Amino acid sequence: MTGYPNSHLVPFLDSTSAPSMLILRDNDFVENSQLLDCPNNFVFDGLPSYPEVPPRGIVLTSNHHKPNPKVPISRTNTPTSWSNRSRVSQACKACRELKTKCSGHRPACHRCKDLGLDCNYSERKRELINKRMEDLGAHVEMLENLLRDVYPKLDTNSAQHIDQTLKKVLSHDRARLTLPPLAETCNAPDAPRFTIGYTNEDFNRNGELQALGFVGEHSEMAWLYRIKSALEQVSATSSPAQDGLSQSSIASIDYYSNDSKMDVREEINVFERPEKTEADQLINTYFRIIHPSFPIVGKTTLLGQYRSLYTDSTARPGKQWLAVMNFMFAIAAMHLSPTQEIAECDEAPHRVFFSRGWILSMDKASLRDHACLQQVQVEGLAAFYLLASGQVNRSWKCGGIAICSALAMGLNLRSESQSVAPLSKEIRYRVWWALYVLDTSLAEITGRPPRMSEAFCTTPLPMPFEEGDLHNQLVQKDFDDKVARSRSSFNLLDNMRRNAPTNDQNEDGPPGRLAPRKRSLNKDENVTLAVSESPQPSDSLCFSYSVSLTMLIREAINTLYAPGTANKQWVDVAIAIASLNVKANTWLASLPASYQFQRISVTGPLRHQLSRLAFQFYFTKLLITQPCLRRLMYSSEEVSDASEDVFDPMASICIQATGQLLDLLPDEPNLTWLYGVVPWWCALHYLMQAIAIILTESFLRANAGTVDTIGISQKLTKATAWVKELSKVDISARKAFLICSDIISRQVS
Repeated sequence: MTGYPNSHLVPFLDSTSAPSMLILRDNDFVENSQLLDCPNNFVFDGLPSYPEVPPRGIVLTSNHHKPNPKVPISRTNTPTSWSNRSRVSQACKACRELKTKCSGHRPACHRCKDLGLDCNYSERKRELINKRMEDLGAHVEMLENLLRDVYPKLDTNSAQHIDQTLKKVLSHDRARLTLPPLAETCNAPDAPRFTIGYTNEDFNRNGELQALGFVGEHSEMAWLYRIKSALEQVSATSSPAQDGLSQSSIASIDYYSNDSKMDVREEINVFERPEKTEADQLINTYFRIIHPSFPIVGKTTLLGQYRSLYTDSTARPGKQWLAVMNFMFAIAAMHLSPTQEIAECDEAPHRVFFSRGWILSMDKASLRDHACLQQVQVEGLAAFYLLASGQVNRSWKCGGIAICSALAMGLNLRSESQSVAPLSKEIRYRVWWALYVLDTSLAEITGRPPRMSEAFCTTPLPMPFEEGDLHNQLVQKDFDDKVARSRSSFNLLDNMRRNAPTNDQNEDGPPGRLAPRKRSLNKDENVTLAVSESPQPSDSLCFSYSVSLTMLIREAINTLYAPGTANKQWVDVAIAIASLNVKANTWLASLPASYQFQRISVTGPLRHQLSRLAFQFYFTKLLITQPCLRRLMYSSEEVSDASEDVFDPMASICIQATGQLLDLLPDEPNLTWLYGVVPWWCALHYLMQAIAIILTESFLRANAGTVDTIGISQKLTKATAWVKELSKVDISARKAFLICSDIISRQVS
């Protein structure tokens, strides 16, 4: 055969007879040189261009003769280049699973391409880390966007918690998260109100919280508690060692006597009564000081029965009437107690009278009895006494019982009964309005919702006549006409107040003032307006105007502080505040000239009536506008670079009303003046409300960098001086003074 010497051609042998032979078949390669018996100098010569493939059965072996340098090597039809031994940095998943050599080509290696397999490469470790970091960055960015979106809608506590948490986070590679300031979020269309619909306290946890009960946002106690908490947070921030201190309970700010016991002397003689001289002093004090603001009893009728008791030795009044009399004695004795010297071994007279009245009427058997007019009066007087003695939470509970009894009797509705005399109807109407005013006062102090709804009330407003004159009027034939005209005048006044235009509707005057009337009064309205000017100043007329202003207070509480309105937008709240402020100004403009306390001095024979209306009016302004000031308090940390005028107009009205309320008080504290002119059972409430606003103003100006220390310190000094003077005779005022001193010391430090 051409190209192959015969000496190297041997017949095909079986593997058993020629173990050293290497059999060559088609497509086989010689990979193990040790199987070739070749000398060390065996060399392959170059192959011819067209080598002749040896036939099957021929083997090539080595011997001592010089080998033929031409070796037959089989060829494949498709040459491959992926069998080189260069190292591949990463193999595909298929080759890795089969543990075979991979060419490393992308997008598909040669082996997967030849076999028609899907070729996929797993990501490298660095690529995995980079992708993970990109995913985390996108996740953080998404959370930041979410935080920016929900931040304006959070309540203030949550927003401040977010701010404090972000201050502790150190970010080196990322820009610091910037959230909209609270001042901007409050002005945003979707900013939340600073009224909450939940409570953080468990009021069943211990005796202190049970005695205090729930305290709402419009109470001065809640406001003072927030100021104290803010100062504690500042102190904890400046002192790292105090970071773990827990926030104090709201019971720490309770300055009333809720936690004191209500002692009732069971062994006392309930039928014993004071001497005629002492009884006359007590009954005159009650009708002179308390009755004008709380006409829950008929003066003419009760005085006649009182005279019969001391002139007729055979008179045997019932238990409920005796309870009414003893509660009146107790309230009057409490008013006189600061001027009386009582030995340490003696018990205060007002507690003795209260024990008698309580045993006579408020025992367990009374809860089983049906409601009657005298029982309503008893429960109302008991609630008033508890309020005056500083036991506000018990007064709230007892007042609720009185309201339930009044509703059971239908006192909330106008009476058309022919069997009831006009005088009795008027007394019943005044019982309802007295409870109405008392319930509103308790709602102001506790921050709880009022319980007497105007939607279910058709009781006419009290008549502006003295009760003695009213009794004489009953014999006149035109009494009903006069009553109708008088009441229609006050109904018109109430309608004017309710329909007063808001700032948006007031196009002819400055904001906050009543717009001029654009239509003339008809004949009936002219008559009613003329009648409204005809009544002379009296306690009954003053009470009628007080009830009308009390309606506005309840409207402000329901509009601005109800939990259901917590999610209102701030623009809606601002409009409501402006509208309520206009209604308050309308009420002030409707007062007769003799009651214009802004133009005349609060002195003379009308000083009692003027002071009652003035204190109630300025408190109403505070209640309406204080959300604006509270909004600035929560955003004070964001306005450190603001100008000196950091207050919006409504907040300025709140501060101005505070100063006007304090201006009603003499510069030098005088308890005789206080107990003789001011509604003394609400005096501490008014003073602490003013102090809360002054402290807030001081807190704001300190954070904003503005200077008005002289004006603030003067107002604060005057208010605290009055509380300190009142603390000499009132336990609640003593506790209030200590709380104020603690907060003031925290602010100064």
